[in-house]
Amino acid sequence: AMLRRKEKKTFPSSFVQDLAGIATMEHSTELDYQRPNKLFLSILGLWPFQSTAKKRFYLFLSMLFVLPQACLQIGGMIAAWEDTDVFLESIPPVTIDFLAYVKIINFYYNANKMKTLLLIIEHDWKRLGVGGELTILRNFGEDCRKKTLMYAACVTGSMTPFMLAPLVPLVMGSISNDEMTASNGTIVRPLMFHVEYLVNVEKWYFYLLLHSYVATMYYITIFVAIDTMLLTYVQHACSLFAIIGYRLENLVENDDLDVDVNPPISKDESYRNIIQCISQHAHVIEYVEMIENANTISTCLQLGMNA
Repeated sequence: AMLRRKEKKTFPSSFVQDLAGIATMEHSTELDYQRPNKLFLSILGLWPFQSTAKKRFYLFLSMLFVLPQACLQIGGMIAAWEDTDVFLESIPPVTIDFLAYVKIINFYYNANKMKTLLLIIEHDWKRLGVGGELTILRNFGEDCRKKTLMYAACVTGSMTPFMLAPLVPLVMGSISNDEMTASNGTIVRPLMFHVEYLVNVEKWYFYLLLHSYVATMYYITIFVAIDTMLLTYVQHACSLFAIIGYRLENLVENDDLDVDVNPPISKDESYRNIIQCISQHAHVIEYVEMIENANTISTCLQLGMNA
């Protein structure tokens, strides 16, 4: 049965037989453009080609900071129910918590699909990585890498003022104790999130502050890692469509008018090229459907939370 499927060259079974070998290989050309994605996902234990031990360790380490942070934020919001201002200020961080959990749970639950999508990308690079088609793949890969880094910089940059805000009173208070002190003579010590109704902030301030910084960096990593991985999948689909367009534009390799207008199929290059384009189009459609199946529920939930 496996041999028959291999002869038919169906998708994705045309390369399923090689998955075990590919999965253990060190990626080469295409990984050059995926190194940022690999770094971000590896920090969370979500990179498909990590060992099981590493996945569990890094996932546990991230949850060690992310889960308590969510509990503190949700608990602080509930405890501040009677303080309308604090309660409303607590809603956006809690919403971000839920968005992050939707993303990471979806990626973890669909880990096999995410891995298969990466294997498809690698298979396509090996299959199409020649000539003008290789140039198209490289252009889209480099564009995706730049967008990944830009997105990471934008998300981190937008959070930097928010993360620095608690340090301002401490720095200013160490310089001048006039305006930056409370009525009892102690320096005002704000946190990034309102948890004063839940825990003793004065007693645990520096522990809470340090924990919130590390947890916030993990939250940033969750958004950057998973969003940019989805971008990588979509960009690859775009590159495949671009390759189809490139093939259609180059159906005739020369301008020689002295040709056989009715050649046998075995010698008809244009016919074979068109068949390859049709097969490639079907391949891309199935690849896109796999992306959709792996992300539909997550995307719907995220849109619902942002509505």
